[in-house]
Amino acid sequence: MINVAIIGCGYWGTNLIRVFSQLEQARLHTCCDIDESKLKKIKLTYPSVNVISDYQSVFNNPEINAIVIATQVFSHYNLAKLALLANKHVLIEKPMTATSKESQELIELARQQNKILMVDHTFEYEPAIRKIRKIIESGELGDIYYINANWLNLGKLQPDVNVVFDLAPHVFSIINHVTNKEPLSVKANGEVYVNNNSNKLEEMANLTIKYPDKIIANVNVSWLEPYKTRKMVIVGSKKMLVFDLLQPQEQIKIFDNGVDIDKVENKISYRSGGVYSPNITPIEPLKELSTHFLSCIQENKKPLTSGENGLAVVKLLESVAKSLKNNGIEVELNKIDSPNVNIGQNVKIFQPLLTNLYGCAIGENTKIGAFVEIQKNATIGKNCKISSHSFICEGVTIEDDVFIGHGVKFINDKYPRATANGNLQTEKDWVVVPTIIKKGASIGTNSTILCGLTIGENAIVGAGSVVTKDVPANSIVYGNPAKLKLNNNPK
Repeated sequence: MINVAIIGCGYWGTNLIRVFSQLEQARLHTCCDIDESKLKKIKLTYPSVNVISDYQSVFNNPEINAIVIATQVFSHYNLAKLALLANKHVLIEKPMTATSKESQELIELARQQNKILMVDHTFEYEPAIRKIRKIIESGELGDIYYINANWLNLGKLQPDVNVVFDLAPHVFSIINHVTNKEPLSVKANGEVYVNNNSNKLEEMANLTIKYPDKIIANVNVSWLEPYKTRKMVIVGSKKMLVFDLLQPQEQIKIFDNGVDIDKVENKISYRSGGVYSPNITPIEPLKELSTHFLSCIQENKKPLTSGENGLAVVKLLESVAKSLKNNGIEVELNKIDSPNVNIGQNVKIFQPLLTNLYGCAIGENTKIGAFVEIQKNATIGKNCKISSHSFICEGVTIEDDVFIGHGVKFINDKYPRATANGNLQTEKDWVVVPTIIKKGASIGTNSTILCGLTIGENAIVGAGSVVTKDVPANSIVYGNPAKLKLNNNPK
């Protein structure tokens, strides 16, 4: 049985309280809010639940295993950080945090504490949304051209965030989920009409988001519309799909409509075929999400809407805010502002704010984890994976298809000293000794590679090794110092 506490008993918090009180895997242990009137209502409905106004008591209670945070976004980071430091699993209401830096720090802290960090992107547990993803993956719609999404209603104007932060996180998570892609760039225009005070919180916004494979998403959000709309149109090369969340029946309709071109005769024809609605078994998304959170705790598995999932949405929100403040300029996501970095196509840097890259070159399709430092005059080839917390210093050349595990350290100085003749050393005081990692090699977690070495093609260095000599191609070494254990080189 997992003891759950919920911090925040407002509109969404009460929904979470209802659901967790019904789950067999959980015991709703405590509800916390600074508003005593809300706590009284909770106690009347759930008399066995503890109610308190001091959130620190939640963190200090050893009986509580998991904490659900349903407060205003500005408080998410601090509450989640305190919960993780107290060794609690955490579920956070969307958006995950106010900034991507805060999200990245929580992801790293959860990893260090070995705790589940999950974000309440409820729509990814909506049966219709899951069905849409399966339809797209099946190829029934063909290549996706573009997506139009309208999330509109009259109110409720928020005192601390604009309409994008209020309504768009769900839309962003849906589009990221159904396309299984992360956005490349965004342009945004919005305006304030009603509450035109010093905060200048936009009440409507039009967003254009570019995804890989030429997919464009047009998103409209507004607090000023006469009726509530939750609708999405996905246009593909073969068929078109319409999703209407507010329809009690037939939420999804698939149209066999499109434009066909006969390239031989150079003729355009318009196709208008049948329409059908796939069968969808109704499930309460919030209950599905909450059950998933508990199973992730029990099985120690990564959630579908993990911290990384939440980070992707927060990064998009930040980019929208930047575009809004700069007259609708196009803002690239994951753009590296480090000086003199030569980055190839499709390079994935998972947490750009938590990496240190300067004066280096990174080949196409390479993936760079968090807390990685790559110094000047270091070269990374194509299709490499550089795991988190690794240090690649000046003089290191890593060829194509190389795997670098977590926390791998390279050295470029045979006799490192802090001072020379009583003075702190500068770059002029030592000679960089180069190291080469040949194509297809793999270096295990927490290994240390001394300088002046060559690790041969397809060689494997075991985790925790200290490599002091050249490693032959196609061989396996491990230990401290690393010794040859297997040599598959032909004689």
